[in-house]
Amino acid sequence: MQTDVYRRRNLERSEFAGNGVNLTQVKKITIGLGNKTDSAGQTDTDTLYIDYIRQYQPRCLNPDNLNLRRDVNGDCKINLYDPAIMANGWLNNRLALIP
Repeated sequence: MQTDVYRRRNLERSEFAGNGVNLTQVKKITIGLGNKTDSAGQTDTDTLYIDYIRQYQPRCLNPDNLNLRRDVNGDCKINLYDPAIMANGWLNNRLALIP
């Protein structure tokens, strides 16, 4: 990908864990570039800037920029689980009702 625009690349941890990587044992990360073919003696020089690498807990990354404001449980879906979570604590302010 050649661009002058800053891009964030999000990798799912399952991409690594699904290939036999024990994520609790990772001490070092190596980043490879290219398509693993010989450039036949050609010398290409480019610059790659990496601002930071972070590991987050699994979360909804929302690559399509969907309107997910009402996604209460963070699963990238607005479904019946979300209002169920809200209803579970509905009017639960720990005040006693006095008849």
